[in-house]
Amino acid sequence: MKVLDSGVFIEDILVKGVTTRSVSEETAVPATIEILEPKTEFVEKIREGAKKSGDLDVLSSADIDVLALALEIGGMVVTNDFAIQNVASAMKIPWEGSGKSITHEIKWEWYCPACWKRQSGKGVCDKCGTDTKRRPKKKKGRV
Repeated sequence: MKVLDSGVFIEDILVKGVTTRSVSEETAVPATIEILEPKTEFVEKIREGAKKSGDLDVLSSADIDVLALALEIGGMVVTNDFAIQNVASAMKIPWEGSGKSITHEIKWEWYCPACWKRQSGKGVCDKCGTDTKRRPKKKKGRV
């Protein structure tokens, strides 16, 4: 079963599958697409996996729901979102790119571009107050 992200509907790609309520709130979803909700335990698993990959701070709640639903039902995520693709790769959730796709799985880290101190996430540096940025920490093999 394919779990469709909002990019599929925004780009008007004809794909059969299911999606989540949060995606249907972001964009127009055809009436032929079934809307399902992931269980909380799967949402939490995705949050943990996204935190480990460094993508949590760039994923929307709709992105997390799509990944959680795919994990729960053993489905394949269809998306054009690089962060969703990266988390799916890291968590061994099958995915299909709708448009551009990542070529490598990346583990991200947050840092301060002013003082170069590593940070725990998106926000401001706890040392100098500069807005944090994200950079690749580790690149894995081709996906």
